[in-house]
Amino acid sequence: MSADRNSSPVWPKDVISSPPVMPRKSANHLICFLACPFNPREKYDDLLNFIQGVCDFVGAEIGASVECKRSDKISTPGIIHSDIWSYLAQADALIFDVTGENGNVLLELGMATSCRSPHNIIIIKDDDDLTANKYLFDIQPARHAHYSKNSFSGMSTFSAQLHEALLFALASAPFKPSKPFGQISAFEFSKQTGFDQNLMLSPPECHRNLLDDGLEFGSLWSFRSSWITIGDNDYQDIEVEAILRFSKIRSGLDPSQTWIGIAVRSLHFFVNFGYLIYVKGDGEIYYTYLDAEG
Repeated sequence: MSADRNSSPVWPKDVISSPPVMPRKSANHLICFLACPFNPREKYDDLLNFIQGVCDFVGAEIGASVECKRSDKISTPGIIHSDIWSYLAQADALIFDVTGENGNVLLELGMATSCRSPHNIIIIKDDDDLTANKYLFDIQPARHAHYSKNSFSGMSTFSAQLHEALLFALASAPFKPSKPFGQISAFEFSKQTGFDQNLMLSPPECHRNLLDDGLEFGSLWSFRSSWITIGDNDYQDIEVEAILRFSKIRSGLDPSQTWIGIAVRSLHFFVNFGYLIYVKGDGEIYYTYLDAEG
C-alpha cells in the first residue's frame, strides 16, 4: 500500500522542497518552533510556558511578537507531519529538547540540520536526565542550553542562555527559506559602459554624472540625497573592493566634516546599524561596527 501524499505529505523532502507560506499574524510576528517529548505532560507544558516567557522578553527587546509553537499546538487540517516539516523549514528559530533522546525529536533535529543554519537551531536538555549522553556528536555547531527544574539557579542560567541564543537565532528574522545567493559580478560605470539603473538604486534627486573614468555621485548640499545602494537582493559573505575619491568639496566646508564611504547593512534586529568604512575629506579613514554595548 502506498501513502497518499497529494493532500498532506508525510515525507520531509516533499514539504521542504516547496513549503507552504508560514502563517503569520503580522510582519512582526516571529515564530519559534519547539520540538520536545510530550510526556510527562505537566513537565513539558511547563517547559513550553517557560520558553514562551523568554520569547516574550526577547520580543519586547527587538520590537516583535515571538510565539513559541509546539507540534501539538498547530491547529491546521491534515496529517501533522506536513505541518511539522513546514515549521522546521520556515520557523524563525528552532528549539530541540533532546532529553531522553526521543526518536521523534531526533528525527526532526536531523531534518532541520539538513536545511537550516546552526544559528537558527538551539539544543536544550534536562540536566537531571541520566539516560542520555551529555552532548550529541554531530550537532556541536548549534547553541546548547541546559535546564533543571530542581534548581532555581539552574533555571535562571537556562533563561539567560536561551535569551542569548534566541537573539542570535532571530537575527535574520523573519526567516525565508534559503535561495542560492548569486555573486555580484564586477561592474563599471563610465561613459563607455553606461549606467545600469536597475543595479544601482538611489533617490531620484541625487546628482549622478557619468565621466570617462567612472561615476560622479553625491550631493554638495544634502547628505540625505547622497546614498546609493546595490540592487534589492540579499547577499552573504560579502567582499567589497572600490575606488573612491572626492571630486569636489563645497567651498567653505571643513574637509574633516565631509566624508565618502561604503556601508554594509544587515537585515536583522540591528537594522538601524551598519558596518561602515569611510574616508574624510582630510584623508582620515574610519571603520565603524556594532560593539557589545550597541
